[in-house]
Amino acid sequence: LLDVEENTRLGSQGPDFVKSHSWFNGIDWEALRHHTFPVPPEIISRITQYLEVRYEDSSASTESPLEEVEELNVPEWLEDW
Repeated sequence: LLDVEENTRLGSQGPDFVKSHSWFNGIDWEALRHHTFPVPPEIISRITQYLEVRYEDSSASTESPLEEVEELNVPEWLEDW
């Protein structure tokens, strides 16, 4: 996508060419289009952790919520996704 040459850039040959790229192997494009694509468990886990941190009793913690949320902003959960 970041190739300077427009004619060799991923996407220059249309959306089907992008969808056929090996990085997207296993993507169910119709499910994604119809919003029925399953959310990976790692993402659900991170969302759940975020919501628990965000809505827990603020009097029980001395850290600011921002500091607690920043702990969740680590890229490890993306490595296998």
